[in-house]
Amino acid sequence: MLLNRQVQTMLGFVAVAALASAQDQVAAATLEVTATVASACTVESGTLDFGAYQAGPQAPSLEGSGVFNVQCTSPASIEIKLDGGLNEGAGGGARAMKGPGNNDYLNYALFEGSRFAFPWDPGVGMLETVDSGANEIVVNGVIAGGQTAQAGQYSDTVQIIMTFF
Repeated sequence: MLLNRQVQTMLGFVAVAALASAQDQVAAATLEVTATVASACTVESGTLDFGAYQAGPQAPSLEGSGVFNVQCTSPASIEIKLDGGLNEGAGGGARAMKGPGNNDYLNYALFEGSRFAFPWDPGVGMLETVDSGANEIVVNGVIAGGQTAQAGQYSDTVQIIMTFF
């Protein structure tokens, strides 16, 4: 009888195990993980330092070059406008740097790209195509010759307005 009971118990375990195996079913599927990186561009401030200007009626013009950076998440077409600066029209020209005295100004002009071929007048947009990552935008400038000015530091701040497409 003991043997019979052990056999019954074993048969019960085997039946439960078989039943469990028959009920355990595996199903598989996938989980799609996504993200979207929005197209975006930022612009970083730059500097254009003309250096020393020799003022006077016989003074030659002085050229300078500077850069600012545009950073985009993907290649983009951009339009960049430069405003007239803090002293627009103050010195009789479109843009002027303010000097040490109340009425001390040096007129200057900005140009896009090399060779001073394209005047970057206030509010005029220049179209560029940029790559993803950092892109250096060159700004050339010229202080017209023959200006009389008091000795000292002259400066202006021009806003960069960028639109990207």
